[in-house]
Amino acid sequence: MNITLWNAKVNTKDMTEEQARNNFDGDASPEEITRFKKAMQSVDGLEVVVTESFTGYGDGYVLLSWKQEDDDKWREFIWEMEQDPFFGAYCDDREGFLEVWNAGEYEPPGSMTFESDYLTIMSELKRK
Repeated sequence: MNITLWNAKVNTKDMTEEQARNNFDGDASPEEITRFKKAMQSVDGLEVVVTESFTGYGDGYVLLSWKQEDDDKWREFIWEMEQDPFFGAYCDDREGFLEVWNAGEYEPPGSMTFESDYLTIMSELKRK
């Protein structure tokens, strides 16, 4: 399998509530939608490394890494994503989350993907 890596910029500042709602299967509470939208907007403008989604979940990109200087922002973003009552492994367990994060042992319950509408692809990373 040949995987292409891309430098990209997150572009989520203009996410609407409707777009946020579309990220949920079934019913989502207004609080869940607001939390998701706020979390997505909190990483707007950050540069990341992504690859095209290979999971068959549509037109999107899998988040692979980010700049070390943005680690705190991504930690908070991921904490908010962990509050999903269906998928979150650390719902209402900030202490547990921070313990594994700070130990460098955090593993997301699945791949973190961004729809192509929320990324600006800047360049392809070339292998050396």
